[in-house]
Amino acid sequence: MIILLWIVLIFAALYFILLIVMSLAFRKQELSGSTELDYTVIIAARNEEENIQNVLKSLEFQTIKPVSIIIVSDHSDDNTAIKANSFSVEHPEMNILVYESTGYGKREAIKKACELATTELVLSLDADCSVHANWAESMLTSKNEIHRVVGAPVLYGNSNSVLSFLFRSELLQLVAGGVAAAKMNLPFQISGGGMLFYRDDYLSFADQKLGKRHNHGDDVFFMQFLLQKYKRRSVGVSTHRFSVVLTNVPKSLSAFLRQRIRWASKAVSYQSIIPFLFGFIAILKGFLYPLAIFLFIISGLEAFFIPAGIVLTADYLFSASAAIQMRYKYSIVGQLLLFVFYPFILLSVLLALPFSGKTKWKGRPV
Repeated sequence: MIILLWIVLIFAALYFILLIVMSLAFRKQELSGSTELDYTVIIAARNEEENIQNVLKSLEFQTIKPVSIIIVSDHSDDNTAIKANSFSVEHPEMNILVYESTGYGKREAIKKACELATTELVLSLDADCSVHANWAESMLTSKNEIHRVVGAPVLYGNSNSVLSFLFRSELLQLVAGGVAAAKMNLPFQISGGGMLFYRDDYLSFADQKLGKRHNHGDDVFFMQFLLQKYKRRSVGVSTHRFSVVLTNVPKSLSAFLRQRIRWASKAVSYQSIIPFLFGFIAILKGFLYPLAIFLFIISGLEAFFIPAGIVLTADYLFSASAAIQMRYKYSIVGQLLLFVFYPFILLSVLLALPFSGKTKWKGRPV
């Protein structure tokens, strides 16, 4: 039992060191890009009638104006296109163009938007997001000559429900981990909810087989395509507070879990070992707390709670550091809730993965 205790303690110590290193990497921010570049904003939308005008309002006062804003509806069966066109008529100076996708899925919608774009650079946004007035400027200045894509942190907006504290803390930790890994030249995730890239790169990727079996995850597969073609330093990420993209908090626990199942289900098509390494660490960390309780019950050794405390401290320091860097509202309550309930979230997702084909997202299987 003592040997097992030492194994758990060593893992906790290594995890603590890893998060300290990642915290230092997270704070690195290069602002060497040019703000003189033209760009187009593209939005692929499906059934977003409640959100489409909000994202357009957040783009209205960008300090660096886009050449155009291209919205492609992915076969929406609500009033998404009608509301987008209505906003376009009321704001002709924004040059908002609304189209219907001729293909199927988000990848095809983005492909059509890229085909219609007249600029070399494009900024993608999800229709349920909102951004700061300096968002485009901060993204452009975060790009250097090597970058083929620059990701933005996509986090949940403010909400006062107890569940939202849990959801916000979980996504903050997930996004911060991905950002820090990218800063260490080990990129494994990126979000199309806020992404700067070259239109020609996406058009080259769109017809590839990589990830095409999925109705989602085009952003991560696009990043993997770029990594294969241009290597690791081609992927950049911005941690500037104005680069943060805010999206809606899930309305329920089931919606939150469906989103996580959707994200995890695309892992079978990954062509890089890096996501699996970080995922394995997350799984080990997630089950450390219940393991400590179990080992305490059968051994009576209170020392098994020490590694759990080390991991909790590491997660808190890492998340707090990331939140401070991005000026994001951080909740200690949310972090404690995450520590307690993360094993159950993790277990729910792992058990549901074999049946992910039955999970629906916006009326489509994931």
